[in-house]
Amino acid sequence: MKFIIHAGMHKTGSTSIQQAFFKSAPRAGFGYLDLGTPNASTPLYLMFEDPERFKKNAIISANGNSHAENLEERDRLRAEMDRQIQDCPYDTMMISGESISGAGPNMSTDLASALRRHSDDIKVITYVRPPCSYMESAFQERLKRGMVEPAINQLWPNYERRFERLITGFHTENCHFIPFDQAHLAKGDIIADFAMRSGLPCPNGQQTKYNESLSTEATSLVFLYRKYIHPYAQTDPNSFVAEVRMIKWLSGIGKTKLRFDQDFLERAHSQFSTDWQYAQSLTGNALHETRDSSDTSISDARDLERIARSLLPQVQELMRSKGCKTYGDVTSCLHALFDRSHDNPQPVRQSTFKTVLSKSASIWSRPIVNRRQAGI
Repeated sequence: MKFIIHAGMHKTGSTSIQQAFFKSAPRAGFGYLDLGTPNASTPLYLMFEDPERFKKNAIISANGNSHAENLEERDRLRAEMDRQIQDCPYDTMMISGESISGAGPNMSTDLASALRRHSDDIKVITYVRPPCSYMESAFQERLKRGMVEPAINQLWPNYERRFERLITGFHTENCHFIPFDQAHLAKGDIIADFAMRSGLPCPNGQQTKYNESLSTEATSLVFLYRKYIHPYAQTDPNSFVAEVRMIKWLSGIGKTKLRFDQDFLERAHSQFSTDWQYAQSLTGNALHETRDSSDTSISDARDLERIARSLLPQVQELMRSKGCKTYGDVTSCLHALFDRSHDNPQPVRQSTFKTVLSKSASIWSRPIVNRRQAGI
């Protein structure tokens, strides 16, 4: 048995790889570890991470299980993986999960040990994203979950920490690190490249490209919400549902791709120069990137606020397009929110922010009546 491990990183076309190879595996003549989802990140985390770290995983924390129930599920999943490996009728099995390269120190070592009970033939393929583009994607994802400030020290990918754990577990000769850049991908395509490097048959047909990123405009509006409304939403029972709907609703606003500026990139390289050199050495100095400065590029939180403030008319039009005929209270709240985000914010009553929370759950879920009027 040969194991092909796809270990991420996050935001390197992982969902496209997982969906394409998961669907093609049975008819293409290789196995694919199926623990309920093509992305085995969460099951593998539960199976091989230190149980004391379970509470740091948002999905595991939200499943409602007690610690004892999580440990029981851990044993069940480990047994299921062993069963699938033993029963696999093929010579090769693929396992995919970004958490393999991004979790704590136990993940890689314990997963490697579990696989070596079946075979020592293991190949680990990891795509390495350049730091600024990684931080742009990471900021958007964490902003959806509650992060506010675009802080370099919280967004930097920490290459050496994550990849040395991978190398320790699976050994240098089995680990392959590929720059995530079209110039370095076979046919400029992540799926074709993974097929070439893994030796697995390339899935036939048109493959779906998965992109869950927000535009600069949508990102700035979610940032404004996180900074000025979200603190008041913690005790509101409807806030979570409204929040999910709101982010989905705002994702249709704007078309400009989020970009940090060159100043942000240079500050990041300076702050993490040693780790940056490690990543360059690992990929043959192939992680080149530059950023331009423009009206929509981001250097810090002030740029996000500036862009968000310019969008108030568009937000109001989008609310009209969703059939909001009587939305005066919400409009007043929006004005208060946008005014509050100026350099000298005026005090705003908590009840004003509660207004938008009480109305938002129904408003965000309404269908868009007139997209052209909304400017999207």
